[in-house]
Amino acid sequence: MLTQKQAISKIKKVFNERFKHVEDTLEFYIDIEREDIYAWHFINRFKTTYFIICNRKNGEVKVVEME
Repeated sequence: MLTQKQAISKIKKVFNERFKHVEDTLEFYIDIEREDIYAWHFINRFKTTYFIICNRKNGEVKVVEME
């Protein structure tokens, strides 16, 4: 089981790899923290909503794009 700090570290790594080149202003919202996941929720200037979700049990991180 990952701690909150470990989950944030994994999410930051994926964010920096995937969105580092993005020059859009991103609006971040309250992080989602549950026993099984930790997630960042943000919107870019094109109004695309993203969730970067870290599974706290196995450390898997995925990016979900919503419209």
